[in-house]
Amino acid sequence: MNQKWMRIALFMLLLITPFCLLAQTFTTIESGRYYTAMAKDAANNIYVTRYDQGSDRYQVVKYINGTGVPQVLYGGLQYLHPDYPWGLAVTGNGDVYIAASNLENRVIRLPYNSGSGTYGTAATFLSGKYYSQIATDASNNIYTLEYASATDNYAIVRYPAGSTAGTQLYQGLATDPGYQYPTGLAIAPNGDIYVTDGFDDGTSAPGAVYRFTAASGYTSRTTLSSGRFSSALALDPQGNLYVSEYDGTTYVLNRYNGATGTPVKLRNLLLGSGFYPWGIVALNSQNIYFDTGCDASGGVIV
Repeated sequence: MNQKWMRIALFMLLLITPFCLLAQTFTTIESGRYYTAMAKDAANNIYVTRYDQGSDRYQVVKYINGTGVPQVLYGGLQYLHPDYPWGLAVTGNGDVYIAASNLENRVIRLPYNSGSGTYGTAATFLSGKYYSQIATDASNNIYTLEYASATDNYAIVRYPAGSTAGTQLYQGLATDPGYQYPTGLAIAPNGDIYVTDGFDDGTSAPGAVYRFTAASGYTSRTTLSSGRFSSALALDPQGNLYVSEYDGTTYVLNRYNGATGTPVKLRNLLLGSGFYPWGIVALNSQNIYFDTGCDASGGVIV
């Protein structure tokens, strides 16, 4: 990656109480890489997409119980700044889905064999679109943020479990030359969808976080955050929403209690040139994993 030393830290945030930030402990899980996606499985193992300097490609790794030396599951993912593999999701049976960068234009499925605890041969699940994020729900349906060429913007598309025939639920997420793609997507237990919008330098599109309600057939859109260049989000089982977004000085990790209201700042993050904090996983209100992003000097937070 232009011979630049990778100096980004990945953290686990431990909160003492779900609604009051009384005390906190930050543990560095890994540093020295560029990170672009995070996910978890039903057993709370943590999956991360990170840069591998030896191959000059991205790889997907798995941290058993969110700690220790990770297992490399898949490598060779292409990138070309500002396009990265931003999407990562794990279904209930352990299959891993990867939204590759716009250089590959595909979603990859890595099948899991629960009997042997091993992964089979990776195969293309979807192709032919620009996929900027991927998520799954409790029924193992797959959701993507993907480019809608007919309307020149990004759409939310749902694929029933095991099917490649998708249904567009919403289209209209911002994109244009020079924009950061919409890269945040989470599905609530009741089917509501949380998503970040695309953004530019703030001239036309400063970004937002939206909720689309399942009860309305996804026609009802509520703005939860605006003007903060939001780059990643996650929900915890208690219904709190975590967002990486700009506070006017730097990126921060914010928590919206009950996915609404004024956010509580949990931690400063980093901001680089076109490289943002792109990963959050919330196991519960007391255990949140996140990546910090990158600043201009490539500093490390510990």
